[in-house]
Amino acid sequence: MFYDTPDPTAPRRNRLKSWILRLLVLFILGWIVWVLMISLFSQAKNIPKEDIERTLGDTLGVNVTIGALQNFTLYPKVGFTGQDIRLSSRGEKPVPYATIGTLDMQMDFGQAAYYRGSFEKLDITNASLLGASFGLPALTIDQTQVKLSENQSRFVMQGKAGPVPYRAVLPLARVTKSGQPDAFSLLAHKTMTLVMDDATYEGKLFRTDTGLAVQPLRMADQVGTLTISRPDAAAATPLDIILALPLLKADMLTDPRHPVAVLLAAALPVASKMNAAPPDMKGATTILRLSAEQWQENGKAVGPVTLVWVYRDGHWAQPVIANHNLTTAGLQGVQSTLLRLSNPAK
Repeated sequence: MFYDTPDPTAPRRNRLKSWILRLLVLFILGWIVWVLMISLFSQAKNIPKEDIERTLGDTLGVNVTIGALQNFTLYPKVGFTGQDIRLSSRGEKPVPYATIGTLDMQMDFGQAAYYRGSFEKLDITNASLLGASFGLPALTIDQTQVKLSENQSRFVMQGKAGPVPYRAVLPLARVTKSGQPDAFSLLAHKTMTLVMDDATYEGKLFRTDTGLAVQPLRMADQVGTLTISRPDAAAATPLDIILALPLLKADMLTDPRHPVAVLLAAALPVASKMNAAPPDMKGATTILRLSAEQWQENGKAVGPVTLVWVYRDGHWAQPVIANHNLTTAGLQGVQSTLLRLSNPAK
């Protein structure tokens, strides 16, 4: 009797054909989806302004209003040009966070999709950030500019921090592609420069788990650290600003030309507007700490000290001397200095 012997390779060939068919179907479906996405994104310029405001607001967790929308695209470039842009908190009593006179930006769609942080254009004029919600004077941005150089391109921003004019210069990485606009991204861990009045600061900017840090921060003859953090914004934890230095003395706080005094003038409101408040930090919105390994009194190091300013219930409290191990003379010197700082006319 004759009978057909089963081909042992038949199941394997069938499985291979099945996978090829599946891949072909997936490829066709992916191509169709891609074409539909391109078609949809190409129509992004026709999206109503209210939808853009709602999407941006949901993404940032704030209210967004756009006074005038000149341009909005998603593909092949993510682009936005608008005027009179306002960001505020959500709720019954919105707190303003920022206003932007004009924002003109553009980045590659792929870079935006993968959160690469690069941009081809970023022009900001007449912007105001932060302010009353944290008890800090507004940080204004008069204009921004990308300055090209063969050695090192830079992002330049200038405006005012409170009453103090500033000019910030941040290093950029520059990527050049044939037939494409140059792309830029901020260089991590590279030296940035900040000029406020006549004081110059240099430091390397780092991102931390809870905020930002500048370390080391060089000013005059000091090398310190500046950290800005908010451990849990959802839990309404206070904004914590810490400037740590190896040395503090009276004239560093009271001489308006000294870099430390310039930073205080930029961060705090006018000293005469300060009101007394309990030294505890419960319910604080912002805490500003000025810490030194040594306080110098009459040319002598007399011990470590931390000065703390607390913003709560709509006003700044008088500075508090905390975590100190000063001699009696040193403590009296710090108290006298703070009295002069809070009452400059006396």
